[in-house]
Amino acid sequence: MCFSAAMCVPSGSLITNSLQVDDSCLCREHVTGRGCETCKPLFWNLSSENLLGCQGCECNVHGTLSGVAECQQTGGQCFCRTNVKGRQCHLCKDHFHNLQGNNIFGCRGCACDVGGSTSRYCDRRTGACSCRANIEGLHCDRPRPSHYFPGPHHLQFEVEDGVTPERDPVRFGYDRKEFESFSWRGYAQMSDIQPVLVLRVMVELPQLYRLVFRYSNPNAYEVHGTVSISEDFTPDSCWSCAEQSRPMTFMPTSKPAFTTVPGEGTPTPFVFIPGTWYIIIEAKGVFLDYLVLLPSTYYEAGILQMDVTEPCVINQTAQSEHSCLQFDFLSLGAFPGVVVLSGFHLLPDGGRIPVSKQQPSPVHPFMAKLGFSQHNVHVQLTDLQPGESVLVLEYAGFEGPVHDPRVTVRHGPSSDVHALLHVTLCPYSFLCRVVAVDYLDRLAVFHLGTSAEIVLSEHRGQLFIHKVYLIPSEEFTLEYVEPKMHCIARQAGDTQHSPLCQQSSFTHPEEALKVEAEGSDRNPLPDSTSHGPRPVTRDHRPTRPPPMARVTHGLVLLEKNRLEQSFTTTVPNLGRYVLVGHFFQPEGPAYTATVSLEPAVPSRGKLAVPGCLHSYGCRSAAEFERGKVVEVPAGHIVITIRIPPGTTLWLDYILLVLENNYGAHVLEEQASDSSADFIKICGANSFHLDLDALPAFCGTAARSIAAHHHKGAVPCGCHEAGSLSPSCHTLSGECKCRANIIGRQCTRCATGYYGFPYCTSCKCGSRLCDEVTGECICPPRTIMPECDRCEPNAFACHPLIGCQRCKCEPLGLIGPSAGPCDVETGQCRCKENVDGRRCDRCLPGFHGFPNCLPCSCHRPGVMQTYCDPFTGQCLCKENVMGNRCDRCRPGTFSLEALNPKGCTSCFCFGATRECHTSLKHWTQLEDLQGWTLTGSDLNSISIRSDPSLSMVQAQAPSAFLGPDLYWTAPKTYLGDRVLSYGGVLKYRVGADVAPDVNVVLSQQKRPDVILSGNGLMAMHFSREVQEGDEHHVQLLEGNFVHGSSGKAVTREELMMLLAGLQHLRILAMPHPPASALYLHSAQLSLADTQGSGTAAHSVEHCLCPTGYGGESCQECMPGHYRVMRGFYLGHCLPCQCNGHSNRCSDTTGTCINCEHNTEGQHCENCSPNYLGNASLGSSQPCLLCPCPLSTPSNSFSIGCSHENGHVHCTCMKGYTGPKCERCVPGYFGNPLVLGSSCQKCNCNMNSDPNMIFPDCDGLTGICRSCVQNTAGPHCETCAPGYFGDAIHAKNCSRCACDVCGSQRCDEHAGDCSCRPGVAGPHCDRCQDGYFGFHSCQGCRPCQCGPAATDIHCDAIGGQCQCQPGVTGLHCDHCLPGFWNYHSSGCQRCNCHTGHCNPEDGTCTCAGGMVGEHCNRCANPLAVPVPVPHHQHSICQTCDNCVTVLVGEINGFLRTLEMTRHQVQDINGSLYLHNQLDAMKASASALQFSTSRSEHILRQQQNDLKELERKMQRFPLKMDKLFAKANGTAENAEQLKSSTMESRTKVTGVVTMISKVAARISELLGRVNWVEESLQPDSNHGTEDFHRKLSEAERLLGEMRRMRFQDQLMIAKDEKREAEFLLNQTKERFEIPHEQLLDRVGDVRRGIQEFRSKLSQMQEVIVGAGNDVQHATALNAANVHTLMLYERNLKALEMQVEKAEDDLDSIKNEIDEGYIFLENLEHKRKEYDELSASLDGHLRSLAKKVNNVARAPKHRDLVMQAEEHAHNLTQLAGSLAQFVHDDEHNGFTQRAINASTVYEEIIKHLQKAESLANTSFIVAERAHEDVLDSNLELRASESQQKSQSLLDDSQEAKNNFSDLVPKKDRLQNIVNKAMAQKDRLNNSLSLLMKDLEELEIGNVTELLNRSVAASREAQAIAQELQEAIVPMKENMTEWQKRLGDAPADGRAYRDALISANRTITQLTETVPLLYNKLKQLQQRIPVQSIANNITRIQDLIAQARDAANRVCT
Repeated sequence: MCFSAAMCVPSGSLITNSLQVDDSCLCREHVTGRGCETCKPLFWNLSSENLLGCQGCECNVHGTLSGVAECQQTGGQCFCRTNVKGRQCHLCKDHFHNLQGNNIFGCRGCACDVGGSTSRYCDRRTGACSCRANIEGLHCDRPRPSHYFPGPHHLQFEVEDGVTPERDPVRFGYDRKEFESFSWRGYAQMSDIQPVLVLRVMVELPQLYRLVFRYSNPNAYEVHGTVSISEDFTPDSCWSCAEQSRPMTFMPTSKPAFTTVPGEGTPTPFVFIPGTWYIIIEAKGVFLDYLVLLPSTYYEAGILQMDVTEPCVINQTAQSEHSCLQFDFLSLGAFPGVVVLSGFHLLPDGGRIPVSKQQPSPVHPFMAKLGFSQHNVHVQLTDLQPGESVLVLEYAGFEGPVHDPRVTVRHGPSSDVHALLHVTLCPYSFLCRVVAVDYLDRLAVFHLGTSAEIVLSEHRGQLFIHKVYLIPSEEFTLEYVEPKMHCIARQAGDTQHSPLCQQSSFTHPEEALKVEAEGSDRNPLPDSTSHGPRPVTRDHRPTRPPPMARVTHGLVLLEKNRLEQSFTTTVPNLGRYVLVGHFFQPEGPAYTATVSLEPAVPSRGKLAVPGCLHSYGCRSAAEFERGKVVEVPAGHIVITIRIPPGTTLWLDYILLVLENNYGAHVLEEQASDSSADFIKICGANSFHLDLDALPAFCGTAARSIAAHHHKGAVPCGCHEAGSLSPSCHTLSGECKCRANIIGRQCTRCATGYYGFPYCTSCKCGSRLCDEVTGECICPPRTIMPECDRCEPNAFACHPLIGCQRCKCEPLGLIGPSAGPCDVETGQCRCKENVDGRRCDRCLPGFHGFPNCLPCSCHRPGVMQTYCDPFTGQCLCKENVMGNRCDRCRPGTFSLEALNPKGCTSCFCFGATRECHTSLKHWTQLEDLQGWTLTGSDLNSISIRSDPSLSMVQAQAPSAFLGPDLYWTAPKTYLGDRVLSYGGVLKYRVGADVAPDVNVVLSQQKRPDVILSGNGLMAMHFSREVQEGDEHHVQLLEGNFVHGSSGKAVTREELMMLLAGLQHLRILAMPHPPASALYLHSAQLSLADTQGSGTAAHSVEHCLCPTGYGGESCQECMPGHYRVMRGFYLGHCLPCQCNGHSNRCSDTTGTCINCEHNTEGQHCENCSPNYLGNASLGSSQPCLLCPCPLSTPSNSFSIGCSHENGHVHCTCMKGYTGPKCERCVPGYFGNPLVLGSSCQKCNCNMNSDPNMIFPDCDGLTGICRSCVQNTAGPHCETCAPGYFGDAIHAKNCSRCACDVCGSQRCDEHAGDCSCRPGVAGPHCDRCQDGYFGFHSCQGCRPCQCGPAATDIHCDAIGGQCQCQPGVTGLHCDHCLPGFWNYHSSGCQRCNCHTGHCNPEDGTCTCAGGMVGEHCNRCANPLAVPVPVPHHQHSICQTCDNCVTVLVGEINGFLRTLEMTRHQVQDINGSLYLHNQLDAMKASASALQFSTSRSEHILRQQQNDLKELERKMQRFPLKMDKLFAKANGTAENAEQLKSSTMESRTKVTGVVTMISKVAARISELLGRVNWVEESLQPDSNHGTEDFHRKLSEAERLLGEMRRMRFQDQLMIAKDEKREAEFLLNQTKERFEIPHEQLLDRVGDVRRGIQEFRSKLSQMQEVIVGAGNDVQHATALNAANVHTLMLYERNLKALEMQVEKAEDDLDSIKNEIDEGYIFLENLEHKRKEYDELSASLDGHLRSLAKKVNNVARAPKHRDLVMQAEEHAHNLTQLAGSLAQFVHDDEHNGFTQRAINASTVYEEIIKHLQKAESLANTSFIVAERAHEDVLDSNLELRASESQQKSQSLLDDSQEAKNNFSDLVPKKDRLQNIVNKAMAQKDRLNNSLSLLMKDLEELEIGNVTELLNRSVAASREAQAIAQELQEAIVPMKENMTEWQKRLGDAPADGRAYRDALISANRTITQLTETVPLLYNKLKQLQQRIPVQSIANNITRIQDLIAQARDAANRVCT
């Protein structure tokens, strides 16, 4: 096709109606191509609107692959790096920042902390993330100063801060030898004395929480307990009955440890909602340090979905273990490449040395160093494909900066082509690639021949280079230099090792249909283009997985042998779907596959298939005509994917995603889930993070979780006095405390220290002291002064709690002399059958305390208490009945002692409630065949079974050295295993420990046995078992927990699981990594009627209703099917089969094996080819269709119907007629004959193709028109004379056998069978030694004689080849004129005249003949002429004709001589071909001359052969001539004319011809380089002639085989040299000119950019002007504001001056205060003296009060005490007024007021003390008088009412803060309390009347003396404290006496309540004073005032303590 001007593209050409000289269009500046149809590199958007044709790409080379500035012709998209986006590649992708040219990925990941940042986005320039509150750092991973991230154990609650159920303080120890490193004051001691503790906790967030204990169990056995939580707390509650109650096990420990409830097995969480909760702990024999509420946020770690953005780096500095991205590149193995290590380094002096090599890291190969000490590297590439190529370099670079190396490509002398390599830093675990570019950043294209030299040079950087590739430019794509994601890897801290790929996953959208490739139907036709119906078959060939894929099964490979793949699936509902393919494609760049969905709208689409090296595959969404969405109907669909030829694709599966559920996330790999790593690695020790022992990952992950959980960082809150600094540990929040200070915030002195913050050790020996004053503590009920032993009848001395009273029950003791209880445990000495610490109840199994009698109960059926302790009634378990608890309740079975309910409830899968114990016995199932070993990813490990050793063994590869390996049971253990309930799984495993394996294993407890089935998973955690021991697991619900929640499995759930057991797994590796694993045995108990074991009592036998079967009604009986609705496994319903079947599908109810010729789901239809009504039952059978006969052998319809009395048949294929009685064309047979049928004509597709059907006889089936050279009844063989495969290959070909020589031809192989004597593959010649082939009767033997040359003879006549001088058909005699017959022939007489001696051959000459042989005439022009009738010749002169003939022969001889010389010259030229200028100048002329010479030689060879054949016939002709000469006497003229007519008839020319033959033989000998010539008389002339002729043919063949490629290469080299000169010229002139033009373009672009920047600058200037105007306005406003500030400042200065004046006056007042305080200090010393005196007076007063305690009347004193309580209330008011005055008065006045008020406090408290002592004496006396006055009954009633009132009040007080919502109920309680108070007052009035008559004595005088002594103590805290000490002692004694008294007085109770109310009011009022005093202390730092404030604080604490004591 000729190119014309009309083909020029208008938008790209300047002139469209004319062409240039080279027949190309004249293009615009930026356009190229013959028709100006393409933009030049660096340009795009070919448009007529562009004056230059195309616009510039303007790519940002810092963001493009290899810095290439080219872009796509369509759209102008530049080729961006991995993390770069934008048309110009100038922006970082989302979640990336810092675009840099030396980064092969372009941008770095934001790496925002997943918990510390508010989003994944960061600033694209700086990379700064958006942080949560109180968090800082570029990645939001650091707390602000004085803040921290609360770790998993941040909700820590000290157990010693709890209370007992009686609300007493907790007994705790503080011996660090007993419990090292306890966290707070000490550790709670759980024992018989203190078995239950209650902790009150506040919960802020509603979550699931685990409970973690730090504990110590010094025992050698496990300690079991209970942990319960409740929102309410009452001492008498059943906490273990609470819904959230868990059993707890504390394992033995050698040092403090952590454990999570329940202690064994899977941790069980608790549900907490915001509010107050009580945690009740029940245990004995353990020490508890603290309890932790572990939120689910931490132990689930769901937030740890990390975005991994950084590649895996190899460097010399160790980092912490982290996740990274591993990349790879598409393979370049198909292209020429060379390893750089094979090159050399060129020295400055021209010398060559091998390149220096180095291995940068263990994960890299050895590579050449470039730029270190060798600045150039030379490599050679050979065997290249000539043409245009690009260069790609593989390298690594670890240190910067790296400059662009220069590459030079040489493919001939002076042919250097230079380019650049934009290399980047490459410190990664993979090699990087870069493609060479020219100086304009275009792809550098090199025009190469078959070899090239590449020079790499670098003078400023350092690189390691590995390999260089040269790729044909038409096959190159930038995808070859683009890093491809391989996997998310885990890189250890030692980055010198290869990262290990982690398992990845992709999103599976909701309701998406997944079509697996492995199970799909496949179309095996590789190149089918038909869209019609196709045969669909299933191909079971295994598919080799791609080398990098972790998915090793389920893949389907599409390649050259299979380009198409079909999927079939069922779509449940009509909808709009997106088709997503999941695949692997590692073998080439991206391409587009075609997709079709049948039926769908639209049905045709495209699927982009990029290069995919990901170890878990890639995804791509198909594009259809209307976008990604396609409408798919409900039902079966076929999805077909077809790839282009020459590509490959590994298909994994297809997803059909609903449109609403589709998004970009479906195609992306899910974020790296580190939650499992956090749980395994960091959660092993109950999530206690010991960061020194754990990887750094744990700290990082915990900080992220904490930041997310708390929405930021939390303040440290370190106490300013107790801590060393305000900062704390960033994860635990622990502050750095001063010495002997404890607490996270350093807020308290340690136990045994006092005086915070300067904590000093107590000086009390083994006792403790008050933590404020340091005073030694003497706890209650201890013996003074040591206070370290209990009083009599008390036990369990504690330094703080004191001792408890024994309170032994006398009726339960062994006798009156039983003595006190045990001083340690408090255990009283009980009599027989009595139990309890106090001996106050019967032992379990006894009743009727104190006379405890045995209970008459059946022990397996009763609870632990056996019977009612009073009545003796047996207490049956839940499912037990009867007086003795010896029978199971209805609906239960199997009464067993270990069953907590006694009997097991009948389960029966809900079918019935009636059952009994099965009568079966246990047997054991064991099968060691078929076990597999699986890892966490369920991939199997190869194993081998050893029947002789009865075990299974598996070699554990390195990939499965971890602990999560399980033995998986074969199918023999699975299925319905209901009969194993209650049985035992016994197994034994073993392992060979792997030597020197360093693998970090999780210490988290793993389940030992896992059962799964029916959607349930149950796990069993066994206790530690020694390796090799046999494990026993009983299949009961108590031994299993749920795999998901950790809750206990119920019986119903376990039965459901066993009914459909799908998996049974046994932990294979409970210990460190092993090299080999063993399963020695695995036995599963089964209940069986033939069992020989014990009775299976745990197996139920249900009385199943109709339709149910099995021991537990878990099966449907035959004739029934299951409906999955209702209870458990559903209902069993009868099969609905219309009486035609008694079986149906267990799940669908579809009938199975329908009988009576029926079919359908319910056998409701007649089978095809049957008539009848199947729904009427078996009485109306379905009959066979009469088509044409009603017999099975002759009914040929696929269906029939009965209409209007006639049967209408639907015939099978091949039949026709109303009743299918005939065969259709193409079939044969007679359907009307029994046993006959229509069969397809089988002509093996060799019938006439022009006919619609195969042409065969309609009855016999014999084919009638075989074609394609076939024959036979079915055209199954080749026709005669043909051979081949007529059936399959259909290649019948004509036989090559000769007709005459062959008898027949083999019809299959074509081998010929020859006639006798005939040979050859085609029977076309006689055998050696035979002749007569053309007779067509075979060949006859030659029978040649001894003088024949060989055994061969003439093929036609049989003439043998005789030796010279021999004649005859068989060469059996000599010729006439010859003699001496022998095997070598006869010798010629050579007598041309005369006679020959027959013996020696001697000649006798005559007739003018001369010569030895009489062979010549004396006359040269005479010839010998035989004499007629004589045996001699005479010489006769020749005529003119002969003379002329002789002259011509001589000329011919001369010509031959010249030819000989020419041949010799040609022969010489072959040796000197290098000197032939003509051949060097023109190869074509040489070839022509050579062919001409060959033609001449061939002609000469043909002439020689013809002469040879003629010479062979010469002897026969000569014999005939001699015969004719002897027999006739014709004259010479007749002989001469005969010689001229025919050489065969002229005897006169024979001699001359012989001479010519001799000369020709001589010439041939010379031509063949033979020096000796042929002699005419040689006997061996013919033999030598043949030999030399063959030698000439050989040489001629060599001449023909000679090639002149070398000369051609020389000519081409000269051509290349000319081209090189031309290129040099172009480089010096044209290329600089083009570069200058390109630079002009660059300058133009620069000018355009400059203009653009100028316009931008103008805009900026305009904006700046606006900003200046705005700033001017702001400045004006600021000036005004500044003037206002100056005025305010002046006013403030005046105020400051005034404040300074006030401050001076305040200082003066403070000085006066100092003087006043010095006076107070003087008074304090006097108070100390008075205190000592007061102490003595108080002791004396106590004695005297005891002496006068019986005074009759004390009512006035009680009233006086009440009056003083009222005074205290007024005192609180004065304190409030003092606080109010603090706001108005000066410091000095406030100090004076404080001192005065303090004195008033001292006075009133001392007065209250005196009155309280008096009240105590009065009450004590009143008590004794009441006893004497028989008022015990009334006092007892009063005591009960008082106690009730106190209990109600106490309950109201304790629950007030938590019971605000219950205000109404509280109001009722208060009203009730007031009513009881009124009744109490009435009772007290009556009692007072009886007390009035009591004698008072001289108590008043003593009281006055006591009050006077108290008033002498003036306003000092130490005096008050010392005065309160005896008061506390008296109050304690008072409480003791009242506690022991059986009754109480009203006056005493009323006084007690009044005192309690007064002190309570005081404790409410004094804190106000405390706060103000504290403010005063801050304002006036005077040591004496501080001391007084401290004393007041002590006073308040003592008052509170007194109040608490009074309350209790």
